[in-house]
Amino acid sequence: MKVLDKEFRPYLKAEEIHAVVRETAVRLYADLKDVHDATGRPPLLLPILNGAFVFAADLCRELGDLGLDAEVCFVKNSSYSGTSSTGEVKHLIGLTDNVKGRDVIIVEDIIETGLSVRDNIEQLLQAGVRSIKVCCLFHKPELFKCDYAIDYVGRIIDNDFIVGYGLDYNERGRMLKDVWILDE
Repeated sequence: MKVLDKEFRPYLKAEEIHAVVRETAVRLYADLKDVHDATGRPPLLLPILNGAFVFAADLCRELGDLGLDAEVCFVKNSSYSGTSSTGEVKHLIGLTDNVKGRDVIIVEDIIETGLSVRDNIEQLLQAGVRSIKVCCLFHKPELFKCDYAIDYVGRIIDNDFIVGYGLDYNERGRMLKDVWILDE
């Protein structure tokens, strides 16, 4: 399959992705089912746009089916150009909710260098959150440059470029229900 000027081949079918999302939701639910802050508010899921929106939507539905009460707030960062990270995080949409005293779960589609999430962690700490957990669908440990914990990893993958299920190549390919890998 072609996305813009690149050829991709099948990597993960929608059914496999759904199983990974379900397993991740079960682990999150086990840890968060009784979490409420001092005011009685449930945990806050913080998906990072644009890539995490598909994963976050499915994760939220799975958590809801399990009975977790949670709130959602989105932020939008950009750190990619083409098929590689620029190493620079741009904040396009920042926190719009008061997160002071909240238990926050950052939700990412993929963590590679980890710089974008690290930047969000620093902002959340400055805003006075009570706790932070990090959840991602995919993780590339060989590229990871940070020292924070990734609490929930759906699947560890090699340093391959993938699209689909919210992941993009120059803003294209996000709508694919399967995940495709760059065919080089």
